[in-house]
Amino acid sequence: MNLILYLAFNFCIYGYLGWALENLFSYFVNGKMQEEGFLNSPFKPMYAFAITMLIYFNKRIDNDFILLLLCLVIPTAVEFITGIIMRYYFNKDYWNYSKIKLNFKGIICLDFSLYWVLLSFFVLKTIQPFIIDNAYRIFASALIVIVPLQIFIILIDFIMTIRKFNLHKKAI
Repeated sequence: MNLILYLAFNFCIYGYLGWALENLFSYFVNGKMQEEGFLNSPFKPMYAFAITMLIYFNKRIDNDFILLLLCLVIPTAVEFITGIIMRYYFNKDYWNYSKIKLNFKGIICLDFSLYWVLLSFFVLKTIQPFIIDNAYRIFASALIVIVPLQIFIILIDFIMTIRKFNLHKKAI
């Protein structure tokens, strides 16, 4: 198995699944889909980075307690770093936990950190080995073309987003 292709494949899959999860959550909580996201495409880099790191460590760690700790630390750290970057560089708050107890700067909170533990561990122990890994094996030869193309599309979207924010900053 090509580790880089495997991790890039997971990065793509979970970025799109993260977008779907957030929109389902928003629909059930607010009665509507999210109005905007950072990127133009239906892709959430936070989910992509967090779960890809967890998948990498899961393949190397044979201890569920350590894995559970990583399922707490990695998504929470990714959420915090993303929240800080969004707030201070882009002047955007895509989420706000300030009304939830045990939050830090409204960017992370214990409740959602615990949700990330449960969701991440569930994904690593069920969805990943039974669905995603099988899809990777079945489509491996096609993924050599599809994954780099998908990464290229995500990078173009990211560049366009950065340009949009920089143009907006200049106009202010």
